Amino acid sequence: MPIAYVPVFIAVYNQPSAKDAFKVFYVSFMCFLLLVHWPLFIEGFRLGALIFGLFIVPVFWSVPVTISFWISKKKGLETGLIILPFLFVSQEVVQYYWDFSFTWVNLGLGFSDSVWLMGAYKLIGPEGGAFLIISCNCSLFYVYSRLKDKKNIGFIHCTPVLMVLFLLLFPNFFRQDSNGKAVRVAIFQPTTAQYSEMKDNLKKQTEFFANSISVLPPNSVDLIVGPESYFLEMKKSPLFVNNLNKHPAIERLKELSAFHNAPILSGAILVHLLRGNETPTASAKFRKPGQYYDIYNGSIFITPHGNVEWRTKQSLLPFAEKTPFYRVFNYLNSKGFWPYRFDDTYGTVPFDGTYNFEGLRISAPICYEGVFPNVVSEYLDTSANLLVVLSNDWSGSENMLEMQRSYTNVLYNSFGKPVILAAMNGGSSVSANDVIPNISEEPLEVVEVALNNDLTVYSKIAGLQFCWLILSLVVIIAILILARLHKINF
Repeated sequence: MPIAYVPVFIAVYNQPSAKDAFKVFYVSFMCFLLLVHWPLFIEGFRLGALIFGLFIVPVFWSVPVTISFWISKKKGLETGLIILPFLFVSQEVVQYYWDFSFTWVNLGLGFSDSVWLMGAYKLIGPEGGAFLIISCNCSLFYVYSRLKDKKNIGFIHCTPVLMVLFLLLFPNFFRQDSNGKAVRVAIFQPTTAQYSEMKDNLKKQTEFFANSISVLPPNSVDLIVGPESYFLEMKKSPLFVNNLNKHPAIERLKELSAFHNAPILSGAILVHLLRGNETPTASAKFRKPGQYYDIYNGSIFITPHGNVEWRTKQSLLPFAEKTPFYRVFNYLNSKGFWPYRFDDTYGTVPFDGTYNFEGLRISAPICYEGVFPNVVSEYLDTSANLLVVLSNDWSGSENMLEMQRSYTNVLYNSFGKPVILAAMNGGSSVSANDVIPNISEEPLEVVEVALNNDLTVYSKIAGLQFCWLILSLVVIIAILILARLHKINF
């Protein structure tokens, strides 16, 4: 059970002021981030964004503890610690909805490798996991404080720990088995070196894909998946969604899908030509008078019958795929209140349901979206029976690969659907039927998973994350009122 916050709490809550408490937790969290992401700093990958995140992200996670500290000084340590789990999870939920989201460090992902507790995620999800972690740390810290002051310890002081022990002793109570048929899925996962040789050349990308899956006999798999943004060409022959069906690369993929009698799902960079006298969307880029274009980080789905569908990513990565708050700035620019227009961002098109083919009902979030339960819940409509996350590998570091595997496990246990993460450099992973198959680093890997039509309790409420904020506000107000009336008595 993670108890790493206890020594931090001991340091924080012994500070003389809220300002000092903020500094202590801020430095502690910064050191944690530096330790976890040190391999990326060594590689120098996106160093500017990493340094920015290193200094900014700890600010958000320090706010709940600082507020709790301030309340503890005004209303007592008990009150501050009771409120802290609600504050902490509310802060993490806020990360789901705004433009500086950095959900990778959300605490609920910390239990991803704890098989004994993962079964409970079908009820409580990652937010419930975070709540339990903070509650247990608060409970242990409070017990320590009472022992230090030679005070009695009551049953209520150990309640959060007992809750976790219950989940530890009875994990199978929460298990939910898949109830659908077994399907075989081929995962195409090229290396970065291989991809760099055919960068911005759709013909080479398509033929390499064809050669890689040529080892598959016809009718041997039910689905073929590829990584995020694999099909990409911007200079000569982009994938224009206006006439996607007739693009030579798509025609070739239709042939491959028909030959293998299996649909193909892969990431692709798509371009959408738009007409208008004024900028038609917040992310549109000027091409020539009366014509604009949007670029999408999206997915394509080709069936053996020749049907072609596409979707776009809904949640874009700050600073890499979008400028935070670009919609606001670009609107102000259109009204003459802001001198610059931010065109260095991908566009989005509202979500349009699952990809369907002969019993397969696939939800396909793209990379970063997989760490947003509210976004995944939008992808997972009531008919979905398979979740495929299209991703890549930013740097090739084992740290990033482990992060991808971790949230694959969280997704499976929270939503109950088999999860396949298709990535590059052997970074793909699978979580299904309480088994995590070993994925090799070969360019093509075939796995078998059982589809699941059922919804977990958590999947039915994951889209209502704002309820955490409302619940937390109600609880905090109630506790403060009781504390003011001196009715909280431990």
